[in-house]
Amino acid sequence: MHAPSRRVALIGLMGAGKSRIGRQVAALLGWPFFDADHLVEERTGSSIADLFQTRGEEAFRDLESEVLLELSGAPPPLVAALGGGVVERPENREGLKASFFVVWLQVDPERAAERLGRGVGRPLLAGRAPLETLRELEVRRTPWYQEVAHLTLDANASEAGDLGRAIVQAVRPD
Repeated sequence: MHAPSRRVALIGLMGAGKSRIGRQVAALLGWPFFDADHLVEERTGSSIADLFQTRGEEAFRDLESEVLLELSGAPPPLVAALGGGVVERPENREGLKASFFVVWLQVDPERAAERLGRGVGRPLLAGRAPLETLRELEVRRTPWYQEVAHLTLDANASEAGDLGRAIVQAVRPD
């Protein structure tokens, strides 16, 4: 396995718990936490849903890639929760592998759909059947998540605290 970096990135489908667990990991390690979606929102002054509606998904992906590049060059240590689609672009996958210890929080679409409900504020779910959309995203993104992940954790039934401690153990095995 890749030697643990002092930059940890959490990836996975929406509803996997990346932000919640990322905050916990950062607190346990005493490292700063960054939520990529929040950084995009701060930069643009718009919500992710508004960005999708007014500028489109491609423009959002451009901003997401810029944020990832900045986090890749930020001084360590840090923990980052990334958007589920960050792996869609090859350059992002290369950046993840090169600069982060990548943790894939693997969640079944059914469990993610339960957590997300109707998907309010989730533009990829807007006006669509959340479970079907999550299944499509899982099929498309799983090979990319597998490609970049240094550690894969089952986020279906595990308690957030257990997942957070597993990540801390992988990063700081003392």
